[in-house]
Amino acid sequence: AQSMRATSPKVMLVNGSQTMERLVNLPAGRRGGGDGADGGGGIDAEGSSDGCYSVLKSIMFFFNGIFWLLGVATFSVGIAIHTDREFRVAVAGYVPGAGTGASIFIVVGVAMVTTGFLGCCGAIRESQCMLLSFFVILSAVFTMLIGAGIWAAASKDQLSALLSGELERRVATYSTDLASRDIMDTVQNLFECCGAQHGGSDYQRRGLEVPSSCARRFRSKDGCYHRISDSLVANLARVTGTGVSIAFVVLLGMVLSMMIFCNLRDLQSHQHGPHGVRRRQP
Repeated sequence: AQSMRATSPKVMLVNGSQTMERLVNLPAGRRGGGDGADGGGGIDAEGSSDGCYSVLKSIMFFFNGIFWLLGVATFSVGIAIHTDREFRVAVAGYVPGAGTGASIFIVVGVAMVTTGFLGCCGAIRESQCMLLSFFVILSAVFTMLIGAGIWAAASKDQLSALLSGELERRVATYSTDLASRDIMDTVQNLFECCGAQHGGSDYQRRGLEVPSSCARRFRSKDGCYHRISDSLVANLARVTGTGVSIAFVVLLGMVLSMMIFCNLRDLQSHQHGPHGVRRRQP
């Protein structure tokens, strides 16, 4: 009791003021944890932010590696389609825009490879501008993927009608047009089919001889339209799965880039203070 009386209010006030002054001068991450010499068990918020940022950067590098590989694969598919003679003859001849689709694959592949490098550089250099550009480009790619999916679903019936009409026209001009003959021979050999809709009878009812490219066992079976349609349906799940996977990776990249952007902005805010003045180091 005597010890408590010996401590005057004035001394307590002075000691409290000194303690408050020390707390104010400490960095934000060390306030509330006692003196730096004591260690006092306080939470280092700035260190925690640095650790979170490092983890996000590592995830970003891993993501960009996957994204870069997807870009190379997409570019390779576009090149393969462009240089595949059977595709050009069998598909591009029937479906308007199929060649343009191959070009889009090439452009998207180059964009994905370039964007992957942009994301890595933005994380390494801690550039908010590059990270924001990365986010904007990925947003555009994601929007195009969604738009392409909607367009494909809405145009399915129209494309089927175009394919059927083109096959009928090629069969009708088989004996008079060299391009039609080349296309039908390639399709019939590739898909092991004959004619457009009804096999060899498609030629016979037009007064034409059944081509040698129509194997005898396929002359009375379904035409090439059904074979091509069945092939497209069989690969639809694979194409859809690939598109969904790319869209998921793009969406993940958007989230990661924005998280790193916000985390980097917070770290710079802690270092420079609320008014852009760099904090005094303890």
